[in-house]
Amino acid sequence: MTDPVTAFRGHYHYRGDALDGAERSAAIAECALDAWLAAAHDRGLSVSVLERFAPAQESTYAVVEIDGNRYAVRQHGRGNDVEAHPL
Repeated sequence: MTDPVTAFRGHYHYRGDALDGAERSAAIAECALDAWLAAAHDRGLSVSVLERFAPAQESTYAVVEIDGNRYAVRQHGRGNDVEAHPL
């Protein structure tokens, strides 16, 4: 049976602005996490964000909890997709 939390990806579009360095990385991390949270909400999942990483730490944007299970919300590959992985 497929885990409904890992069965989808969020897709984000970061519109570059005047930020650079750590500020830009933090803005991208927030944008990516927001996209994944919106996708989770669209699927009826109730998500608690336990920890946010802005900028990302090793491509991880957050640790979340859903139905008592913890997941790392991470960048998928080199594109603009974000997915959850069980911890």
